[in-house]
Amino acid sequence: MGIENFLLCWDEFTTADLVALVPEPLLERGRDYLRRGLVAARLYGGDTLAASVLGSAGWYTVRAELRHGQIAITCTCPYQGDFCKHAVALLLAWLTERKTFLDLARVPLIVEGDADRLRGLCRALALAAPQAAMALLIGDGAPAERKGTAAALADAFRLGPYALRDAAVLAERLAWVGDRLATAVAAGEAEAAKAACDLAERLLVAWGEASCPERLGPPIADYLRRLAAVKPPAASAGPVLRSRLLGLFRREALPFFGELGLLFLSWGGGPPGPAELGGTAAEVIALLDNPTAETAKSVGFESFLLVLEGYRRWGRPEAAVALAKAGLRRSGEDERYFLRERLAAYHLARDERRQALAYLLANFRLRPTEEGWKTIRRTAVAAGEWPRIKKEVWPLVHRGDLALKMAAALDEKDPGLLREVGEQLGGDDPRAAPVWAALAASAPEEALARLLALAREQLLRGGYRARRAASAFLRAAAKVCGAMGWEERWEEIRQGLREEFGPLVRWPELGALLAAREGD
Repeated sequence: MGIENFLLCWDEFTTADLVALVPEPLLERGRDYLRRGLVAARLYGGDTLAASVLGSAGWYTVRAELRHGQIAITCTCPYQGDFCKHAVALLLAWLTERKTFLDLARVPLIVEGDADRLRGLCRALALAAPQAAMALLIGDGAPAERKGTAAALADAFRLGPYALRDAAVLAERLAWVGDRLATAVAAGEAEAAKAACDLAERLLVAWGEASCPERLGPPIADYLRRLAAVKPPAASAGPVLRSRLLGLFRREALPFFGELGLLFLSWGGGPPGPAELGGTAAEVIALLDNPTAETAKSVGFESFLLVLEGYRRWGRPEAAVALAKAGLRRSGEDERYFLRERLAAYHLARDERRQALAYLLANFRLRPTEEGWKTIRRTAVAAGEWPRIKKEVWPLVHRGDLALKMAAALDEKDPGLLREVGEQLGGDDPRAAPVWAALAASAPEEALARLLALAREQLLRGGYRARRAASAFLRAAAKVCGAMGWEERWEEIRQGLREEFGPLVRWPELGALLAAREGD
């Protein structure tokens, strides 16, 4: 790659080598990044250099490796060339500021007995998030083996605006830190639970201030669930930790009340008393602790839905179905309607169409709508139950609104309902065109006659809206003729319309339909 002599180690790499590898404009970009202090978490280990470089869209992790004497670059930025500006900044940092690089081989010696140095190294390494380096720092065993590790990990997790831009990177870092904090909590490390709560609070604040919080929600919820999966020893739990957990239940953290409730039940030593916590948070915890039919009836619907949504996120469909069924005993009809929709969706997700149909039917009887019709018809057809289901819902369709009738008429090609809907729409509504065209499946002559009569009525009326409506009716008539193989008849119709409404062929809405062929 432009280096005449193969490099045996990074000590042999020189400025002349870098100048030979990259053009001057790229060198200047790298120098600018280095001058501005954007090259952080500088690591050195054997054949590899690595760092985090702050670019235009957040932190990028860049690596330079010696492979068979040549330099191989990998970077998380989207640049496709051999050397990006982040790689150049890394190499320049190595050439000019070598002492700032952390030699991974010396980490165990550096941090031995030095908690402050441990925190500083954790901060630098967590910024770059190279998991292998973090494992070298504290090992894959229980973090309790080294004093202060949990607090150092949480402190290392800086949450500036750039660190939150990449949700995938955030998820990876949080999963890694969450697992190790959870292990430290379970092992009884003194500061582990406090450090975990501190990080949780910073995450919730960052989520509330983020411009796109929906991207941060899943990794934050996953972090909280990882903590809730372990239980601290009784000796390390107590009033201080309980109070700290209660402080996480703020209104702005409402979407995470399910995860926070699990965490409180695991770490808090029992549900909160009325004097400690009230409102939605207390109801969520009560329902998670005792998801019976009576509790499901007594809590507010907001709390009920938070737990129901939590079960879905946590991959517990059976618990979600059981809770939704218990909620059908609630007094509000709107609430029960919504829960039946949820239950139908749960069963459909598991391909249990017959169970879903029972809930869809119950809701359709209560509120026959166009959307309900489409869902129940699609589900019943897939389940092979449509003939039976249609008998039950068809009388409801006739009592429904125009939108429902039109959807059912077009789906089923029912002649009687098509005529009814067509008459209701009238001749000024272009939506009548597909309705009358659908009638051609059973009565093609009647359908064509209706469409032509409506088109002539609009043409005689004149005006822009009338021409658009006439165009819709004539296009539908053309489709009817095409479907029936009436090409010659359509040509006769076009010829008659040109003779009757000669000037109309120049109108954009009708010209393509009525214009004569070349040679006619």
